[in-house]
Amino acid sequence: DKVFVSTVHSENKTLHAMCLDRKTGKILWNNKTGDGISRDQLSNYSSPSPVADKDRVFFFYGNGTFVAFDHAGKELWQRSITKDYGDFAFQWTFASSPLLHGGKLYLQVLQRDRPVHGKGKDGGESFLLAMDPANGKEVFRHIRPSEAAQESLEAFSTPIPHKHGNREEILI
Repeated sequence: DKVFVSTVHSENKTLHAMCLDRKTGKILWNNKTGDGISRDQLSNYSSPSPVADKDRVFFFYGNGTFVAFDHAGKELWQRSITKDYGDFAFQWTFASSPLLHGGKLYLQVLQRDRPVHGKGKDGGESFLLAMDPANGKEVFRHIRPSEAAQESLEAFSTPIPHKHGNREEILI
């Protein structure tokens, strides 16, 4: 009976995680998760959708902030993907949503291997990151090689679980 929403407070220039009552629309909690709402005038960092299980909800923002709350709004952990792996190299604001599947929390970072708009680095890698939902720590990071160039390396899709025969895969 709860709806979770990523949003920004445009006047204060802050990122927020919100929980609403599904039946009434009443705001149950509204937690500030960071400062700065965008890198340009065309979009903001709150585009990725949160994902939840029966106990926790996970919010990811286009600036790299990843934060988990319990359903009552208590913060469980927070980390910065850009601090841990480097600035994102995207033409537009990063907007992939996380996936919860098989006891892991996944985030795909499919980006350029060259800087763009002063962000990223030469040789930057695209990858699928798997984290422990209990604490946000890396379980594994799988590099995604590609012969694509520049903007063709970028993607903002959400990873998708897929079963083929007896094999489970994460499609990116």
